[in-house]
Amino acid sequence: MMKLPKGGNCPLGAEVATVRIAWTPDGGAVGALAMLVDSLGKLGGDGHVVHAGAGGGSGVVLDVVGSSGQANFAVDTGRLPSGTQSVVLYAFSRSGGLRGLGSLAVEVAGVASHEVAEEDRDAQVVAVCEFYLRSGAWKVRALSQAKPGDMDAVIRAAGGRISVLRDVEQGGAGASTGAPSPINLTKITLAKKGDAQKIDLTKGDKEIVINLNWNQKKKLFSFKGAIDLDLGCFLEMRDGGKMCIDGVQFARGRGGPRDRLTRQGCYTEAPWVWHMGDDRSGGQMATGENILVNPKGFSELRRMTVYAFIYEGAARWAETDAVVTVKVPGSPDVEVRMGEQVSRQMFCVIAELSFEGDRSVTVTKELSFHGHHGEADKACGWGMQWGPGGK
Repeated sequence: MMKLPKGGNCPLGAEVATVRIAWTPDGGAVGALAMLVDSLGKLGGDGHVVHAGAGGGSGVVLDVVGSSGQANFAVDTGRLPSGTQSVVLYAFSRSGGLRGLGSLAVEVAGVASHEVAEEDRDAQVVAVCEFYLRSGAWKVRALSQAKPGDMDAVIRAAGGRISVLRDVEQGGAGASTGAPSPINLTKITLAKKGDAQKIDLTKGDKEIVINLNWNQKKKLFSFKGAIDLDLGCFLEMRDGGKMCIDGVQFARGRGGPRDRLTRQGCYTEAPWVWHMGDDRSGGQMATGENILVNPKGFSELRRMTVYAFIYEGAARWAETDAVVTVKVPGSPDVEVRMGEQVSRQMFCVIAELSFEGDRSVTVTKELSFHGHHGEADKACGWGMQWGPGGK
């Protein structure tokens, strides 16, 4: 790993970077955040200021570990918003300068490291690292730049409107006050339709778990009882074979254990995908419904469309608080939230999983609504045949 001098730079060499900013605490509130700016140094919106309370839809996620005096960033250059030319990382204090810190150092894992000199820590805000686009390739630069004013002033100078200092006083927005932040690098949220996240599958045998969970504490009742929200998927193999797996397909005795091919799928042979079972009310399984993908089948799978549908109950999606999460051990969970949806249609295509052999899978947020399986099939170009079904 290269040790960079102040202002030094080197190629990033990878699409995703992990960055650690570490300091020796002095008892004050220390924060860290990232700003995503264009070629003029301007923010594209308030969502381009990434602090510990922000999701991962911008391509940057921050986790602060207060007790150990460090902030960890994950920067995915392939998912940065259009027009982003630079990602600048900052360390800042609520009042006074950062000189009281015993040390302030930055490490880009496997790439480079540097220390911020004490003479550059008199200010409340110091830019400590920059990722920037040059001739189509991303590079990293060691910064040690004191900024005038407080963190809010730096944000305003770049065209932003949000305030982070009040949150710092309360231990949020990337503040290190001794308590761990609830936001961390174990989760990336796809914020809007079309957002995507690539997951590396090359490091060991990693089972994919696709989870659907929803809020059963709200009053989601029809004349038949509690809402029945189901998880399912369309899947395509590289040999052209296609299949649909959900609670309707394997109802009435058409399902089976994970080692036998049924309408519930099969884990131990093609299609290498198995639904763990139908949760009719969300109360029987604490984690909702789950679909498992065996790593032995990654090279044989081409794509999966993940969906949810309301089998019973009114189509009040906004009240479900439904979340689909794609989990792979050793990688951040990729989360797709339904959000405040008002559609009266009963079927929602939530995400697409695209497999690149056994190397990686890309999760893309879709979020489109349809009347039933057949309509979703036609809209997504699956070309399967459909007939009436029930549980």
